[in-house]
Amino acid sequence: MRGVQLTSDEEMLPDSQRGFAPVIRGIAKSNAEVTVEQNNYVIYRTFVQPGAFEINDLYPTSNSGDLTVTIKESDGSEQKFVQPFSSVALLQREGHLKYSLSAGEYRAGNYNSAEPKFGQLDAMYGLPYGFTVYGGAIFSDDYYSLAGGLGKNFGYIGAISIDVTQAKSKLANEENSEGQSYRFLYSKSFNSGTDFRLLGYKYSTSGYYTFQEATDVRSDADSSYSQYHKRSQIQGNVTQQLGAWGSVYFNVTQQDYWNDEGKQRSLNAGYNGRIGRVNYSVAYTWTKSPEWDESDRLLSFSMSIPLGRVWSNYHLTTDQHGRTNQQLGVSGTALEDHNLNYSVQEGYGSNGVGNSGSVNLDYQGGVGSASLGYNYNRDGQQVNYGLRGGVIAHSEGITLSQPLGESMAIISAPGRARRARDQQRWCGSGLDG
Repeated sequence: MRGVQLTSDEEMLPDSQRGFAPVIRGIAKSNAEVTVEQNNYVIYRTFVQPGAFEINDLYPTSNSGDLTVTIKESDGSEQKFVQPFSSVALLQREGHLKYSLSAGEYRAGNYNSAEPKFGQLDAMYGLPYGFTVYGGAIFSDDYYSLAGGLGKNFGYIGAISIDVTQAKSKLANEENSEGQSYRFLYSKSFNSGTDFRLLGYKYSTSGYYTFQEATDVRSDADSSYSQYHKRSQIQGNVTQQLGAWGSVYFNVTQQDYWNDEGKQRSLNAGYNGRIGRVNYSVAYTWTKSPEWDESDRLLSFSMSIPLGRVWSNYHLTTDQHGRTNQQLGVSGTALEDHNLNYSVQEGYGSNGVGNSGSVNLDYQGGVGSASLGYNYNRDGQQVNYGLRGGVIAHSEGITLSQPLGESMAIISAPGRARRARDQQRWCGSGLDG
């Protein structure tokens, strides 16, 4: 959106009182770029090595909205899957109010989508006895929706929330459409180490459109929202801790549509284990989308062995066509403060995949961080680089630092050389104003 927003900020709360963010798992066949989009906007981008990967530092831009994950391999090929996302059974601590007020011009991220003016209100409040009440509204010239729901923590049973949304849309040719969407969410952790992070079901009637869907359909925008009208969605994420034996996970999602007989389906399963100081993992992914005639299947095995300050690692991936990629490499830290991370990989692929390799450097400095990477394969070469940091203006001047996110403090110590505090070697560096 382009406009103004007033919202409660969880960054002002301690970590123990903040909300939920999903964990994304997948398999990369080579050194790959992983991009996560929500509501057509990129919210996360990173580079991963071959094998199974996990993204656990994601911060979605809203409490719901499918996450589109794109894995771009070094040869230019892409894997893409959709991970439905909603906050774990919607609960708020007793007496805590979470709210958001927005007004402005909607921007969908599609080049030919309309940009209507709108207002939005969302609120969630924690009641006594483990109850949470929440709701929201969106108003625009051609669209309105009202939502309300109730969540409850049932202790040993788990946490459950149920909500309903009523929406009325004006589509193309002044056609009016009205419908409802019903959602059920459940989450539970057991003492046995089993963790149902999210088990949810959502059903929408044929006349129901989200604000984004209605805007895209009305403007005939080139997007998946105008192409596929969602009907029902089910998802479940289960993790089981096995103590000294490691852990297993299983994630499954299915989405079907009113205007297409196909279904969007995905499955991720894996095992993480350890023998002595040797870590290893086995992972499997399966994805199927309505626009694809064939499903994608990937199986991977990874192993890492510590050798002092250096880790030796091995990755193996194979797909449904028998194409196999093997990678062998080393990674570790360098410099006196261990603030330079490096990795070197060399690989071989069968069935026409060809050789590949990569070198990656990541430096954590006093005024920010920098990354540099190089990789090659039979189709070409690629260089990637990045700079990240923070700038703080205050009465004493300007301080450059690592990226800002959580609470921080500025300490003035005249006449003393800059030194690390609390073992943070990259606290920041001041520039006198």
